[in-house]
Amino acid sequence: MTHLNPTGKIRRTSRSLWPRFCRTIVSGAEFLAQFEDASDFYAWVDLFDQDDRLRPALPMLLSYEIEGVGFPLACDFIKELGYSAFGKPDVHLKKIFTALALCPTQDDYQVFKAILRIARNVGVTPYNVDHLFWLIGSGNFHRDGRQVGRHHERFIAYAIKRIEDEAWPIY
Repeated sequence: MTHLNPTGKIRRTSRSLWPRFCRTIVSGAEFLAQFEDASDFYAWVDLFDQDDRLRPALPMLLSYEIEGVGFPLACDFIKELGYSAFGKPDVHLKKIFTALALCPTQDDYQVFKAILRIARNVGVTPYNVDHLFWLIGSGNFHRDGRQVGRHHERFIAYAIKRIEDEAWPIY
């Protein structure tokens, strides 16, 4: 299936979401069609999930295979399938991690590796690291519907002061 024939008028500008959404759905379906069934897909994902060195390759691969799905969204997709070793390198984590020198750049791959490293050092899942810093950065306590506002700048200032006061090594 390479051509869609929708009824009605579809906007076809560079900002039109419906055609982009359709291309994502079609390319995602084409990608998933290579697996015999869900078990085959999960077994394939498990290969990446078993090794920290191989893990970042899965979201990279998905971002190339499925149109419109970048590295962070691929991480989110995998995480929502129940794989807690895939944290999402979103804008909040990028901002906090680079400000605290936990990551040299805001590159998705580098932030993903920093999430893995922090999780390993603290003894929690990458999902836990992702979620904690996302809550700090977004201020969106979604489970109870509370919005407390973004506090990443206050957190960064506090963390830098604690690091300096305690002479903690960053890495």
